[in-house]
Amino acid sequence: MSVRIVLWIVFLWLGAAGTVFGATCRAPELTFYKNDDPKRVATEFSPEDRICLAVRCPRLPAGHYIFHVEWINPGGKLQEQSEWSFEQPALSNYTLRAWLRLLRESAGRRVIAATTDSGHRMVLLGRWTVIIYLNGDRIAEAAFEVR
Repeated sequence: MSVRIVLWIVFLWLGAAGTVFGATCRAPELTFYKNDDPKRVATEFSPEDRICLAVRCPRLPAGHYIFHVEWINPGGKLQEQSEWSFEQPALSNYTLRAWLRLLRESAGRRVIAATTDSGHRMVLLGRWTVIIYLNGDRIAEAAFEVR
């Protein structure tokens, strides 16, 4: 096999990888909002809120994508992560959504946690970081507060 043919095959494979496997979400727009209501844009939340994140990818090319989100707590540790794949049929804007619910206990335990500053609640309060990946490439990072 000649060098020219090998280079041509590699070029074709890299061209496909740029569309299908590489992060092609340039200049993503991130918006945090409360409790599934996009009109309630916020960067400060309570532990009882459902923290929602919208990541708008302008002009996302057609292809198969894996969206991965890491939620880092104020102690710098990974609290939650989520991942899912999707198909983008054609070049267009695409909005990815992720969410985090900090308190999942029963109502009784939630009342106790809200009235004391002990236990796991203290780890939840402070500045959080969310890191967003598309096909394994880090495309954005943002911070929010839990008070």
